[in-house]
Amino acid sequence: MRPFEEVIEHNGRALLSYCASRVGSDRAEDCFQETMLAAPRVYDGLKDERAVRSWLFRIAGNKAIDMPRQSSR
Repeated sequence: MRPFEEVIEHNGRALLSYCASRVGSDRAEDCFQETMLAAPRVYDGLKDERAVRSWLFRIAGNKAIDMPRQSSR
């Protein structure tokens, strides 16, 4: 597996755009940062490097879903 930093370097811009499409440009950075906090915890356990991009975007999608829930508390 590639180092996590390389994965983010390769996918970061697209991931930030994805976050913006899900939560709006004003909250995209927060969604991206939440993804960056969650993803490294699991990254070392991944087995299939081909699935890393979809896995990363899935985390971002889940964080985007969670954001309105967190702000309503």
